[in-house]
Amino acid sequence: MKGRLLESKAVAPLCALVLGAIAGVVDAHAQTVDVLFFVRRGEILLSSVWSSTFAVPDLQAGPVQVGLLAGAAKVGRLLGASEGLALSIAVRAGVIVLLAFVTGLVLADRRPRTRLTWQLIVIVAALATGMVHRTYVDGHPAQVLIPLLWIAAGFYARRGRAVSTGLLLGLSAGLETWGMLGLPLIFLSRNRRDAARALVAQLALVAVLYLPFVLAGDFRMFEYSWPVVAGSPASLVLSVGSPFTWWMRVVQGAAAVGAGTGVALLLRRSAAAAWVVPLVVVVVRLAFEPTVNDWYLIGLETAALVGAADLFSGRLAALRSSAIRARQ
Repeated sequence: MKGRLLESKAVAPLCALVLGAIAGVVDAHAQTVDVLFFVRRGEILLSSVWSSTFAVPDLQAGPVQVGLLAGAAKVGRLLGASEGLALSIAVRAGVIVLLAFVTGLVLADRRPRTRLTWQLIVIVAALATGMVHRTYVDGHPAQVLIPLLWIAAGFYARRGRAVSTGLLLGLSAGLETWGMLGLPLIFLSRNRRDAARALVAQLALVAVLYLPFVLAGDFRMFEYSWPVVAGSPASLVLSVGSPFTWWMRVVQGAAAVGAGTGVALLLRRSAAAAWVVPLVVVVVRLAFEPTVNDWYLIGLETAALVGAADLFSGRLAALRSSAIRARQ
């Protein structure tokens, strides 16, 4: 019975769900700003005037993120919970469950006991370091979810599941548009045909998620510009206070995609590429960032945490094998 429990891939996500829910209840009164803004826009998305969701340039979150947050708040109200409590639980539990699941994918070739142990270590680390707390308080759960979806996409790409790869990448772009930067993960596919199928699936889902708003509503997302902040990487070449436009975001994205593609082609035979490529893309994206926001670093921490679990578990497994051979 104990052995079957350890072999179950649902144990770690269930533990994550419980711990995330507890954390959400304990810290339900934490103040958050952007989450509430996303909820208000999500309520428009779920209404009869959905086409006006992106009528304000300030909204830089995608329809998936605002829809999920608004849905969580609505479910909470139906259950008699406060909006803050419902959102706190939903964000924390959702983030940490996906973290546990994706860590399990990366460690799929480890022994069940080893995999479960490292999944639990990652869960505890995410809670203890405050990463999960900041994800809610800073108000951008996509900063964690997007890298995790990318890592999962890389895992499935290496196993020939092209459609799943593309849909995960498209879903990440539905959270926030920079999710499109996960494109290099398709180059981990087994062959060109799988890569092409993944690309088609990704672009098709992105079109389904965004085109209705472009065609039927007042879509103003791309009118927004970010002021270049002192101390940001972009301030090294641009004047502080000058606008960082969406065209500049395209250049930033091209640099990140280019770097990620190079790493993907270089490491395509390595299982670690599934998390190395997302890590590289996030690092390069941050290297061109015009603002200084704490939540941007959460994506970096997420990919690094999963990568650390892969590296350390693999190293310990190698040491254990060496010790066994030495005794023989």
